[in-house]
Amino acid sequence: MAKRKNSTSTEATPSKTTVDATAVTISSNAEESFPRGGASALTPLEHREIANQAAKDLFESTTKNADSALTDSEPAKKKRKPNKKTKTTAKPAEKPKSDKAYIEQLTFKKLTVGTCLLGCVSRINELELFVSLPHQLVGVIPITEISDALTETIQKIANDEDEDMDEEENKMPSLNNMFYVGQWLRCKITNLPALEEKAKRPIELSLKPQVVNEDLLKIDTTPGVTLGATVKSVEDHGYVLDLGVKDLTGFLPTKEAKSYIEKYNRNEELSVGQYVECLVEKTNKRIANVTIDRSKIANSTIENPFSRITSVLPGQRVSGMIEAVQNNGLVLKMMGLYKVTIDATHIPANIDIETSFKLGQKLVFRTLFTILNTEEKTIGGSILPHVLELDVPVLANGIKSDKFVGDVFPVGSFLDNVKVYRVSSGGIWVTLDSLDGVTGFVHISRLADERVPSLSATAGDYKIGSTHRARVLSYNPVDAILVLTLQPSILAEKYLRVTDIEIGSMVEGVVEKLVPAGVIVKISKSINALVPAVHMADVKLSHPEYKFKSGKKVECRVLKIDPERQRVILTLKKSLINSEYPIFQNLADIHEGDISHGVIMAIKKNGCVVAYYNNISAFVPGSEMTEAHVADLSTVYNVGQTVKTTVLRVDPSANKLIVSCIAHKKKKEKQVTKKEKKEKKEKTEKSEKKPVKKAVKKDNHLRTVAKKNGLKKFSDVRRGVCYQGYITNITDAGVFLKLSKTISARVKIGNLSDEFVENWKSLYKVGDCVQLKIIHIDREQERLEASLKKSVIERKDESKQEGQTAEDSDSDEEMPEVDESEDEDEDEEMKDNNKEEDDDSDDEEEEKPEVDDDDDEEDEEEDDE
Repeated sequence: MAKRKNSTSTEATPSKTTVDATAVTISSNAEESFPRGGASALTPLEHREIANQAAKDLFESTTKNADSALTDSEPAKKKRKPNKKTKTTAKPAEKPKSDKAYIEQLTFKKLTVGTCLLGCVSRINELELFVSLPHQLVGVIPITEISDALTETIQKIANDEDEDMDEEENKMPSLNNMFYVGQWLRCKITNLPALEEKAKRPIELSLKPQVVNEDLLKIDTTPGVTLGATVKSVEDHGYVLDLGVKDLTGFLPTKEAKSYIEKYNRNEELSVGQYVECLVEKTNKRIANVTIDRSKIANSTIENPFSRITSVLPGQRVSGMIEAVQNNGLVLKMMGLYKVTIDATHIPANIDIETSFKLGQKLVFRTLFTILNTEEKTIGGSILPHVLELDVPVLANGIKSDKFVGDVFPVGSFLDNVKVYRVSSGGIWVTLDSLDGVTGFVHISRLADERVPSLSATAGDYKIGSTHRARVLSYNPVDAILVLTLQPSILAEKYLRVTDIEIGSMVEGVVEKLVPAGVIVKISKSINALVPAVHMADVKLSHPEYKFKSGKKVECRVLKIDPERQRVILTLKKSLINSEYPIFQNLADIHEGDISHGVIMAIKKNGCVVAYYNNISAFVPGSEMTEAHVADLSTVYNVGQTVKTTVLRVDPSANKLIVSCIAHKKKKEKQVTKKEKKEKKEKTEKSEKKPVKKAVKKDNHLRTVAKKNGLKKFSDVRRGVCYQGYITNITDAGVFLKLSKTISARVKIGNLSDEFVENWKSLYKVGDCVQLKIIHIDREQERLEASLKKSVIERKDESKQEGQTAEDSDSDEEMPEVDESEDEDEDEEMKDNNKEEDDDSDDEEEEKPEVDDDDDEEDEEEDDE
């Protein structure tokens, strides 16, 4: 194949010039016939360059002699007779047309099926890739649109699903092993949703080389061209690649893949069907030698011009001549033939466009998108540093982040000082405090909760130079833009995405509606959650519609989240909400002997299945459910019942967990004797060593607390009322407090804080005076349960009069005794704690003779008991 000439001949003098120098339209399927007498020695490209030059010369000479030719040779025009129906007033001069060029900014309305774009992977799901596109657009690539080899593998798995196959052969390919977040790629639009459905349905894309590169000619696949390819086969000395170019196959030597494999492919060789970005280094008749070395791809520039515009692909690093400089962007001529526009959003924010660029200046840029299947061809470019390098942007001080920028600034994070540097009719662009390579954009609909009619760069709340507090909605790695919001309602939201919610944490919500599957609860403006029917209460509700009315506020605990399906599952079981044991949400963190509460989900002949948090489940053998043999376990246990379980065996690698419902009872019986001896010893030591100053300080605090509360007897305590409490003891069962000398309360672990704290014992210490709210009263046993949560304390006073209805006290009644031994242990612990504290107070009184006689009598009665 003869080498294509790059020089331009200047000797041609065409007699007729009808070629428009700024427009190029060549049919992709046109074939030249052989002219009689032999073909021209010039290439079609050289013919076009000659025609353009001739048109330019002709235009200049015509303009130069226009005035003289008009006065000397042009005959006088005949005057028209005025129309009787028209006015005889002089016609005003027409306004000259604006010389301002149109700078292309890609929008959803301008997209067409067949548009090619440079994209960047932003999220990887099991069956699809989410890709960020230029100008804040987003698309999705199904697993079947990556390569033919991958599609064949999936079809084979689907066809052989019912047959006996090895697990390795029937294993679905993992996209996480083939792609990484932040990976650059070239794609083509295969399907566009309707305009009214664009918020619900994404733009569908394809990565297949034969789709994306179908218009690229073999003659234009020259050194310096970059394109997407897929691995066709693995050979001894390299890889055979499918380039998608007719009559051309790619070969990747092993040494040229080494750096990519080490940095981006976890030191694993490329697999058949895997997508890679490659650079053509040299070609022969049918083979193109390529490399996937990222540094070579980033710095390579195309020198030879393309023979036709349809060969221009996104992602090419090329040079062009500036033809127009405007405050909203640049217009260039690429390769002397093709018009390219660069929008201001793809020019660094710290550059003044009108003063930094000049007409005729040569500029290196990278193509962003190409729309070539329409009458008006469109090519967009970028000169942002990270796009030119196909890398991540610089964050600050010239340092690039090792993490994906979207992880550095996750959805929901706050930015306190964003400064407006550009205003348009569609929104504002802002610079971020101490960041260089990343900017922010706020759409006009996201500026305020109410409608903003218009924007001005020089006046109003959003003028250039104004600063605001913003919240991150998403990140576009192609534009290096954080999409932000300034809406006060969104700034006040606790959760913006499902992944912001922590498993096991407490959340407050509002009942939306009751459905057959359970209760729909709204926990934020954009997130709804489900409380399954089995988790609506500890007991089966005959009429749940009475309890869960629309608009009712509820406090739930998060059971599990599903980010891919955007689902959140909650529980309203008080046995789980108030459980003092650690939750099971990761098999790797569970050890033999660990205790936790779980819910029975299925009862079988040989045992039952217990579910925990985050889809963790365990099996309880029948022998570990009851101490005595029971023929039918369903007569003892019910589906949906909460049980306290002890881990017998755990195997994370096999995903197996075996637990017991009675092991903790046996263990406790063995420890009773040791515990009694230890407590007796501790009491003896305390009675022997009582510092007077500490006793006086404690007594003063307790007197102050009792005086503030004004409680004389247990019956004076009211549920939902806030009191002062003096912390007397902290154990594994929770925090114990005194409201007065004779009235004690306990705060379980789940009621200590609004947020989950692993080391909860560090929150408080003995001797602290705190504010609490009574949430449960057992008047028969004279037990009080309290809460130290700020959200519960700040809630409106819930105290009721003596005439409160059964429905009002429902929250107290629906706390069943799930495990009798557990409640007995808690009673004993509270009694022991109270007795210990009373004994302490007796000792203090012996050291303080000025204590009231009434208090002495009360202490004597407690000692007698």
